[in-house]
Amino acid sequence: MEVGADIPPGLDADGEGGVRDSILPDTTKDATAIPSVLFVTSAVYRPGVDFHGIAEADQICLQASKKAKLTGTILALLSDTTTNAATRATLGYPVETTNGSVIAVTDLFSGAGIVNRIRDENGALSVNIAWTGSNEYGINPNGSSVLQHCNNWLAWQTTHRGKTGLSSSTGSDWLGNSSTGAPLCNNSAALYCVSVP
Repeated sequence: MEVGADIPPGLDADGEGGVRDSILPDTTKDATAIPSVLFVTSAVYRPGVDFHGIAEADQICLQASKKAKLTGTILALLSDTTTNAATRATLGYPVETTNGSVIAVTDLFSGAGIVNRIRDENGALSVNIAWTGSNEYGINPNGSSVLQHCNNWLAWQTTHRGKTGLSSSTGSDWLGNSSTGAPLCNNSAALYCVSVP
């Protein structure tokens, strides 16, 4: 826009004859998109005791989501022998957490980490580890191995292990924590839950 040129009604010029960014439309977010909401449960659960498989984990997430007043389908972000967390549902982007902060702009399962820390269903930051059965790409990294998903989330015995993520991290270990290995399944951990529009 030339200096001194007529400015369309409703627009202001900056000091150099251009249009100020603050009044231009925001093209970074699709106003019609319904974002998914990702949270970590404030409570912890033991596989094979508090939940038996992914379907029961989904029910735990559904109950927890009522505190956050979420709508849509609520799913646990878990992998097992036949299921990968990354392909369980079609997410709405951007993915946000319960206080409205963006977690992922495009691909939650890129392996590159997330933008902000995940909060629990009450909007609080969490330091819990969460069962995932997944690597940083949301995939079960070792098929049927009982060292990844507590024998399809049915076993609590010390002969089984389950992959976890660190809810306090924004690195790739938020989903697939490899630094501590997979905890024994007689431990308790939180669940990641996500709303699907």
